[in-house]
Amino acid sequence: MASDRLYLFYFGFGLVYFTLYRILFLITYQYRMETWDLFVLLKIFLLGIRFDTSTVAILLVSFVLLSKINFLSKIKLFRSIWIFGPIIILPIVSLHLFADLIYFENANKHIGYEAIVFLGDLPILTKSILTENPLAVSALVLFFAFYIWIVFKISRRKKLSSLEDQKSTIRSQILRAFVWILFCFIAFRGGIQESPLRASEAIISEDPFVNQLALNGVYTTINDLKSQSIPKHLKLSREEALAIVKEEIAYPSAEFLESTEFPILRRTIPNPKSKIKNIVLVIQESWTGKYVWPVGTGIWEGKEITPNYNKLAKRGHSFTKFYANGGRTSNALLSILTSIPDRPGLTAIRTPQVLSQFSALGNLFTKLGYRTSFLTGDDLKFDSLQTILPHFGFKHLTGKQEIFKDGRFLLGAWGFDDEVLFTLAEEEMDLAFQNQEPFFMTILTMTTHYPYKVPDPKFNLYDNQVQDFDYLNTYHYSDWALGEFIKKMEKKDYFDSTVFLFVGDHTHHRYLSYFEDRMVPFLIYSPKNVTPKKDERIASQLDVLPTILGFLNTPVEFSGFGKNLRDPSVRSGTTYFAYGSACGWISESKILYQSVDGNTQFIFEMNPPYGVDRLCNEDRKNCNLETNKAKAIFNLSLDLMNQNSIFPKDNTKD
Repeated sequence: MASDRLYLFYFGFGLVYFTLYRILFLITYQYRMETWDLFVLLKIFLLGIRFDTSTVAILLVSFVLLSKINFLSKIKLFRSIWIFGPIIILPIVSLHLFADLIYFENANKHIGYEAIVFLGDLPILTKSILTENPLAVSALVLFFAFYIWIVFKISRRKKLSSLEDQKSTIRSQILRAFVWILFCFIAFRGGIQESPLRASEAIISEDPFVNQLALNGVYTTINDLKSQSIPKHLKLSREEALAIVKEEIAYPSAEFLESTEFPILRRTIPNPKSKIKNIVLVIQESWTGKYVWPVGTGIWEGKEITPNYNKLAKRGHSFTKFYANGGRTSNALLSILTSIPDRPGLTAIRTPQVLSQFSALGNLFTKLGYRTSFLTGDDLKFDSLQTILPHFGFKHLTGKQEIFKDGRFLLGAWGFDDEVLFTLAEEEMDLAFQNQEPFFMTILTMTTHYPYKVPDPKFNLYDNQVQDFDYLNTYHYSDWALGEFIKKMEKKDYFDSTVFLFVGDHTHHRYLSYFEDRMVPFLIYSPKNVTPKKDERIASQLDVLPTILGFLNTPVEFSGFGKNLRDPSVRSGTTYFAYGSACGWISESKILYQSVDGNTQFIFEMNPPYGVDRLCNEDRKNCNLETNKAKAIFNLSLDLMNQNSIFPKDNTKD
């Protein structure tokens, strides 16, 4: 019982301590507040308590568990560890927060993995801090000297045996241990919601400083330790990585701007011939490339799975070698909407990296005066889309909850089916047209998401004797819904001035070879504006954003890793991907898988018989080109997000 009271005090003290730090943080950087909204500040402080609770739980959980091993607590040394351990951690946390307060001034973000990196330069940093802030450092030293003296006095006078639960029964000990474990688990997750708390949930305002206010430097560092480190075998200097990347992504219809802080900032050259006014981007859930024309023949087991898409592909600009830069929807959203590749392992969307400023499509088109909308049949709370999409500039969001409240549609197996989304998208576009607003509409389809159930048996093209029949049937339904959508669009007054882009977010990952699992469809469709073309060049989701910007007759500044595929001078390229614990590179002849966890490589041929590349596997030096390009994009993309050096904030204001 005494240990329970002690740890309730520690948890309470921790929350108060981090809240006081947040107040100090606000006072220090109040000049960065664009507007003072008391309601938003209250909301951000309440949200901050959730992040602080998670942080405190992470710091204390091991000591809590030790305190519940009652028979070992009879040993004074063991008992001292869980009693005084949190007290010893406090100065370390305080130093960390002090460093965070200073670091934010120059980095415009909370300290992260840099806190660990900086340990190597501790003497230099200490000297610098002493020079710049001697009074603050002196006060901190005096505080910790006093603190250590107090702890020493308490440890000498306090009878540690008084905190041992000597008289409690084994049953009560087990019960209390269970309650504490449950409490720590919930606190660790930041609440009892479906998904654990993520840094992206701090995005509740268009003011970047307000979004940073909910976080604390300890939380962001813990996140970074599991999401932002680059292993030594993949490390390149920023200068070397930048040189490789700039050569790889350059194309004539966009020019690099000379910016040290934002090194991949570019400006497009206007397209005076374009008559495009509206853009519709359809991100197709789990659309695997091999089942559609022209990636494959379009015929599978004697039947055409996607007759509508194949017809459109033959009338539009379609690609035979188009690759997903990741393996999940979150990876695809980052690549497609921002032209910034995600990292291996934990997606940036679930880390503080997502708080960086992006030249996302929503940001760019909102600034250009477009009505920007995002529609999906999934719950917008998943992957924190309800906060990330506004951060990416989308002003009108529709997800599962909004569609459910509408009351007109039935819920599908995973979310609302594609036909529902296309119906709502049509209504949204009609509204924009009536209001004489150009529109940028993004639709993320849903029916082809697992568990692969069609809304009506009439769409069952295959029976259960065919491998993957359940997925293929949903693919067939999704194609039907797409066909019905385009039929309606062709009758609209705005059809001739609208370009439609269809891109798979990732494959469905079943029964696929190493290169099939990377390939997704990509089609640019606008009969009045786009000449039919079967494009054999290698391209990827990173190219979607600059390709869309290529339709505009106005210069646009953006930062991205892609190229405008409508630019005829862009030659067949190569591309990067990050999936699972590997990053890699795809060229005409090779596909490289480079492990991040260890210095392991797998290099395969991209031509029949698709075996292991003999020359590369005999000597890695034969594939240095592919390896260095993969390293360069991995290093630079991560570095730009870590340093918030992707895109200048002022350029994305409405």
